[in-house]
Amino acid sequence: IKIYEKEGNLHIKFPAHDFVLEHQNYNNFITVNTSEIPEVFGLSYFGLSFETNYEGAITALKIGFQQEPVKFAKQ
Repeated sequence: IKIYEKEGNLHIKFPAHDFVLEHQNYNNFITVNTSEIPEVFGLSYFGLSFETNYEGAITALKIGFQQEPVKFAKQ
């Protein structure tokens, strides 16, 4: 997973798919597709949230792919 800024928007890129992140509140975002979302995802959008430490640095990303969010720890 790669998160990057492009033309004033945050994007999230999975190996083959690119989405724009739309801010909802606090550290919570939803995806907006930039190309057709494959049926494998089974969702028109999905939510994600960033976890931070006490200094405000991002430590993990939780993505709502499934009933229980999938957590990716920052390496």
